[in-house]
Amino acid sequence: MFGKFIFFIGWIGIGLLSIGGIGLALFQQNIGIDMLALIKSRVFNFSLFGISFFYILLFIEKTISLFVKEDRGYEFKTETGVVSISENSLNALIKEVVDQNKEVKNVQATSFKGKKGLNVSVKIDIEASPNLSEKLNSIQVEVKDELIKKLNIEVEKIDIRANKFIFVQEKKVSSKFRGDSNEVGY
Repeated sequence: MFGKFIFFIGWIGIGLLSIGGIGLALFQQNIGIDMLALIKSRVFNFSLFGISFFYILLFIEKTISLFVKEDRGYEFKTETGVVSISENSLNALIKEVVDQNKEVKNVQATSFKGKKGLNVSVKIDIEASPNLSEKLNSIQVEVKDELIKKLNIEVEKIDIRANKFIFVQEKKVSSKFRGDSNEVGY
């Protein structure tokens, strides 16, 4: 919260500088400030106005975005009204589905509403195996099936990114027994 406040104060400063730049560019003759010939040129005035106008638009957009919370959940209409599912709930469900695979570790899921349905992005660490592409494809199918089955949500695409491969080495079991195979001992 403190970071947002500092960011907001910074944008207020940019806004004030932009307003000052626009005023200087438009009303420099009326202000009565004697400037150098370069500053009085039209090219300088137009460029100063353009840059200042860009920054004032950026200031307005960032100020509004600080106070307007964008809902990134998923909504769909039913017979009795509108059902809204938060982004965190969707991501938790996706993480739960992917975590069911014993080869997968460190699941990070994100989702957002697209034009045709839900877009899902999953980042995982997975054990390296010969049929890795088949395993990743089966995870995609599992996630899509569970979202359709549990929430009846149309899924546009599911992206899975393997951040890290985990190499599992089989441990060699050495016998503690010495001697013949019939012998029992330590």
